[in-house]
Amino acid sequence: MEDGPIVRAEAAFSVGSSASMGRTIRNQILIPLIAIQGVAVAAITAATAGLAAARSERQIIERLNGVIDSLGHANFPYTANVLGQMRGLSGAHFVALDTEGRVTATSFPAGDDHGGALHAVPLAAHLDSLGVSPVVLHNGTRYFAVRLGAPSRPRGSSLVVLYAESSWRQARREAALPPLMLGAGSLALTAVVAGWIAHRIGARIRRVERQVASIAEGDFREIDLGRERDEVYD
Repeated sequence: MEDGPIVRAEAAFSVGSSASMGRTIRNQILIPLIAIQGVAVAAITAATAGLAAARSERQIIERLNGVIDSLGHANFPYTANVLGQMRGLSGAHFVALDTEGRVTATSFPAGDDHGGALHAVPLAAHLDSLGVSPVVLHNGTRYFAVRLGAPSRPRGSSLVVLYAESSWRQARREAALPPLMLGAGSLALTAVVAGWIAHRIGARIRRVERQVASIAEGDFREIDLGRERDEVYD
C-alpha cells in the first residue's frame, strides 16, 4: 500500500520532533544571547570595577599626601601625640626616624617594637602609589612602607608611612563591589527575560506541533492562533 498524506505527515512530525529534542528553540535563543550578554557585561563590569578600585586608591594617596605635606613643612617636633592625630586623619601609621635610623616618634602604641627594617626602605620623593611600594611585616600585619624626607627636619631624618595592606585591599574591594553587583544583576535580569521570551515562543511552537500530530491522526479541529501576528501565527 502506498504511503498516504497522513503517513507522510506522521513521518514528518516524527522527524521534526526528534530534531527539536536535540536543540530546542529555548536553547537556541537563550544560550547565544546569554553568552554574548555575559561577555559584554563581564568586560564592562571588570573595567568599571577596575576604574573604581583605582579611583579609591587615588583618594587614599591624595589624603595621605595632604597629611604628609602638612607634617613635612610643619615646624613643631614629631611626637607620638602629633603622629597619632595624623593617624586618625589618614588611616596610616607614621614612624619618624633620625639620621641614624633610630625611631624618635611613632603613632604605634607605646612600647611597640618597630624593628630595624624601616631604615632599609628606599627613600622616595613623593607618595605616588601604594600597590608598588615595599611591604614590611610588623606584629603580624603587612604594611606598605614609604620613607619620605622631611624638608623642615635635619638632613638625613625621614618619615616612614605605613599603610595596612588589608585596609588597602578592603578599600579597593568596597569600591569595586557596586559595579560587580550591578553587572551580576544585569546579567541575571537578561537571563530571566531571555528565558521568558524563549519559553513563550517554545510553548507556541509546541502547540503547533500538537496540532500537526492531531491532523496526522485525522483530527482537523482548529486551534486558537492567539493575538500575536508573527511567523508562528502564519
